[in-house]
Amino acid sequence: MTSTAPDHLSVPALLEEAATRSGLADWGDLSFTATLELLLDSCRETADLNATGWSVLHRAVLRHLRNRLYLQAYATAEPERVALGRAAVSSPVVITGLPRTGTTLLHNLLALDRRHRVLRFWEALHPVPPDPARGTSEEALVAAAERWLERLYALTPGFRAIHGATARGPEECDALLQNSFASQHFDDMFRATAYSAWLNAADLGEEYAYYAFQLGVLSRPEDAGRRWVLKSPSHLGYLATVRATLPGAVVVHCHRDPCQAVGSYASLVLAVRTPNTDRVSLTDVGRHALERSA
Repeated sequence: MTSTAPDHLSVPALLEEAATRSGLADWGDLSFTATLELLLDSCRETADLNATGWSVLHRAVLRHLRNRLYLQAYATAEPERVALGRAAVSSPVVITGLPRTGTTLLHNLLALDRRHRVLRFWEALHPVPPDPARGTSEEALVAAAERWLERLYALTPGFRAIHGATARGPEECDALLQNSFASQHFDDMFRATAYSAWLNAADLGEEYAYYAFQLGVLSRPEDAGRRWVLKSPSHLGYLATVRATLPGAVVVHCHRDPCQAVGSYASLVLAVRTPNTDRVSLTDVGRHALERSA
């Protein structure tokens, strides 16, 4: 049954909750809140979320808000390391293509080469280097990622077969764009019509700048000499911005018969939307997959 949006799903309330839970208060640039407001308003208008859907959205927003607070705190405490890390993100390989065209397979293959640096799933959930003083050892973050994945697969039966992941395995770097609330991930999960229209027309310049900043935070001294290999189908819609943000990037474009790729993409959208609403329209899902791919 579709339910009303909870009162605590307002931008001010969410900012306050994230600050309270993290014990941090410095947000830095707050321009991202306009995009978050659009996402929330659009979900209220057209997503027909049930109680599970509102809970999923609430937890996701809080996680991304806490990530922004952790990133801001790290940048304030370690400005030189961030600058060095950002300089190390040069000429990355960027894998993209329509969804369901083999980008994950290629990413996993290239990740086997130790000369390559990929985003690991546990890092995607928490894109700040581990800090034992805060109880965020790598082991603890990996364990948290494993629990997160099990909850995801329990909520979305069949999704493991569609897009299997492991805590230490490679993950799509679209997860870093989610921390700016500008992501195909939200577009796929929720029928947020106004948000989708904005995402399809935006160049995401500011969002990709923050994405590159996060890569700098994640680049460790031991990564010196290793080449980032990044992957997300969503990059395909923003290649000019990718090239401007990541000079020297080598784009690898995967291909598959669009009739097969779009149909497979629609099945993924159906799987991730089904738990969040009691009124999934197959027509809407198919139209979304086709229009987003176009």
